[in-house]
Amino acid sequence: PFTPAWVSEGAAMYYTDDFPLPVLADWLARDGTESLSLDELSALNSFGARDETEEHTALHYAYSAYLVRYLIDTYGEEAFLRFYDSYAAVPIEEVNAQLPRNVGGVIDNETLGRVARQITPGLVRESFGIDLATLEERFESWLVELLDDRS
Repeated sequence: PFTPAWVSEGAAMYYTDDFPLPVLADWLARDGTESLSLDELSALNSFGARDETEEHTALHYAYSAYLVRYLIDTYGEEAFLRFYDSYAAVPIEEVNAQLPRNVGGVIDNETLGRVARQITPGLVRESFGIDLATLEERFESWLVELLDDRS
């Protein structure tokens, strides 16, 4: 439940060959890469919860699809799948240490998102040998180049 949506939804889109390039092209032309943070995206375990226009939701899905594509193209499918699986291997003690006390057995999506945001940088480093900020920078450079090649 604390796997970021960019990992799970990005994988789903990758394996269904769903790459909405126009959404990313519009986003880059209008807002630029600085308007979306991979760190903040890592705190979402689902997309669309508070997006009435669905504009951000479409962007999050597109960004995630291409991020997974980048990871697989760069590091290989096996490395990506190990990364995906690494969320299931996080020791429960590590997760429990980040959960609030006295929640009466109910843990909401925001809490799980905070756990994901804390865990993801370490899993990225273990899986790909780079920090989250470097991954974001390299991916977005790759994405801009991809879009330039399509123009």
